[in-house]
Amino acid sequence: MKFRMYGFSENYKELFSVYKQTGIQSVVSGKNNVAMKAAKESGLKYYICTGAYGTSDEKEHCQSITGERTSWFRSGCSNHLDLRERSFKRAEDTAKLPDLNGIIIDGARFASPESIESMDAFFTCFCPRCMAKMDSLGFDSQEIKLSVSAFYHLIKHNKPFKLQNHISNLKNWLTFRRLCVTEFLTEYIDRIKTVNQDIETGIYIFSPSLSDLVGQSYRDISSIVDFISPMIYRHYKYPQGPACLDHEIAAISGYFEEKDDEVKSVIIDTFKKLTGVDYSIYGTREQLLKEGLPPEVVVSETKKAAFLSGDCPVIPIILLDDVNLENIIVEISDVVNEIDFFAYNDPVFAQAKPVLEKYR
Repeated sequence: MKFRMYGFSENYKELFSVYKQTGIQSVVSGKNNVAMKAAKESGLKYYICTGAYGTSDEKEHCQSITGERTSWFRSGCSNHLDLRERSFKRAEDTAKLPDLNGIIIDGARFASPESIESMDAFFTCFCPRCMAKMDSLGFDSQEIKLSVSAFYHLIKHNKPFKLQNHISNLKNWLTFRRLCVTEFLTEYIDRIKTVNQDIETGIYIFSPSLSDLVGQSYRDISSIVDFISPMIYRHYKYPQGPACLDHEIAAISGYFEEKDDEVKSVIIDTFKKLTGVDYSIYGTREQLLKEGLPPEVVVSETKKAAFLSGDCPVIPIILLDDVNLENIIVEISDVVNEIDFFAYNDPVFAQAKPVLEKYR
């Protein structure tokens, strides 16, 4: 089994030697020319993780179903041309760096249910650019907006909602998200490869049970990148956890908990028809945030990712501090041959080190 590690300490020159001895062959972090050179000298690969749509400019933020501008994950609208071009240019500049083995893009998606800014962030984007693009792709933007608004008001205000009247438009909303993300990633990777054909490209992607909600298609993306890294964080022990399975499903649970049985059933059924997943089976929001998901979920999500990705290598990124780390490594070792770990810190690494050495 090969391992890679997200992050390192300030004492990275010595740490990289320890990484090598532990079976870690690659490191992921931000731009750090000195660390990249040190990694190469230690026999490690170095990957830079870079964001997709980062912005603090409110004019570039998404527009929610209620008409308000909202940020998500410190990001903006995926169809804002200036924002996209900055992302492409940043990727091109990164690809030119010496001693760099690869680029992993993060946040190449639309907003998720666990958007820490607000619930409204998920119900985006309905800015003029996105509405026009929906129409240009053959969708009816007004009908999509009407149905997304109805679903939003069902969740937020218990307003009447007939699923059969809206499910087609809601599916089109998610399809539109997918088309936009796939289009962006296609150009993003093309721009990188034009600069440096040999550099590896990958993506930190939502787990398969969530990816459809944010516009990330494993089947689409597996034909674009060199590898796929699903973020399979089953128990992230911090208050906020966008992209973390437990936090995202907890956020969805918050949509239907404390509703009457009829409304609850409709919300659950709507998500099930959109994703094929019954999010109600995983426990309450409180349970999910307190206990996380069972280790078996990491295994099942890894298998789903491998199936959907075909021949594209899958390198799941899992939590280094997972109390079931050893069992998870054993269980997924027959599915993948490399695992990424999030994230380095001294005490957690010291505790995990014997396990990694055992299975290197």
